[in-house]
Amino acid sequence: PLYYLVSAPAYALAELFLPYAQAVKAIKLVPVACGVALVEVTYRTMKAVHPDRPELQALGTVLGGLLPMNIYISQHIGNEPMSGFFVAASIMAAYRLLTSPGRPLRGAALAGVFTGLALLSKVSIALLLPGLSVMIVYSIARSSGFTKAAAGLGVYAGAAFLVSGWYYIRNWVVLGKPFVGGWENTWSQGQFLRFGESLHRPFYSGVNSFWDSIYSSMWSDGFLSAVIYYDKVPAWNYGFLLSSPLLSVVPVLVIIAGAIFAASSFKRMENGEQFSAFLVVSFLAGVIYLYLKVPIYSQAKASYMIGLTPCFALLFAAGASPLLRNIFVRAAFYGWMACWATSAYLSFFVLR
Repeated sequence: PLYYLVSAPAYALAELFLPYAQAVKAIKLVPVACGVALVEVTYRTMKAVHPDRPELQALGTVLGGLLPMNIYISQHIGNEPMSGFFVAASIMAAYRLLTSPGRPLRGAALAGVFTGLALLSKVSIALLLPGLSVMIVYSIARSSGFTKAAAGLGVYAGAAFLVSGWYYIRNWVVLGKPFVGGWENTWSQGQFLRFGESLHRPFYSGVNSFWDSIYSSMWSDGFLSAVIYYDKVPAWNYGFLLSSPLLSVVPVLVIIAGAIFAASSFKRMENGEQFSAFLVVSFLAGVIYLYLKVPIYSQAKASYMIGLTPCFALLFAAGASPLLRNIFVRAAFYGWMACWATSAYLSFFVLR
């Protein structure tokens, strides 16, 4: 309920001074602010993990700052940007605990507060709770021992419960269960063996397959912000928007390479890259499960994963690092990413 608790008073205040149409536009500042804050969180996460690699900080921040799913979803009314921001903030707090282990209980409490706020925004972060808990225990245990780690886990869980527990207790009392969502029916489904429509016809390519839905809604506005009437589609720059899926092939492959690098070496657990891969895979597995339960396009939107933007940025940096060693490969890679960044920016930032 957090988004509505913030937006409803803001709308009531705006309505006192503005006509209806302008008041509606005014409350869009809430998701826009969350989208901007998400970029800052991504930068701070990159800086915490790679304090001596400004080039990796820049690459990760560019990817996170211009990720299309964050840009387009933040320009519409809804709770997804706020949920994404608090999920990302929880991940950032866990990474700061990993890379700067001083005052571990304070760091665990901060992560717990952000997690509680994320749970009040949307239940999506529940898919990440096991991974975040392991990350917090590992971060504290390696510097302060398992006793302190157990205490830190208790502080993390306690802080999250203090912030959000009241809402889920209320659900349990009123509705009979703490979690209520659109996953109550079980269907069978087989759209996991096809992919490619999103590369040349991205709009509504999600009806072709699960993977096209994820890809097109992550690297383009694949469902046109849920608009189905041609005369009401968002006022994006469609020439650039149509080129983004093809240009996004390289960053996708780099992220996949980074995830493989992270999963193949326990040394990468030291800076958290392995945790990023685990969190992304965990969330994606949850999305697949929900899609199998109720196979409709709204269950397979990548925008549910905007809170994982810091993880995508870290995996992108991990995959890009080997490409920076050779001057010619580095130049080609920077050139491609400059084209991708320009296309992503000009797709959504429109002057009318």
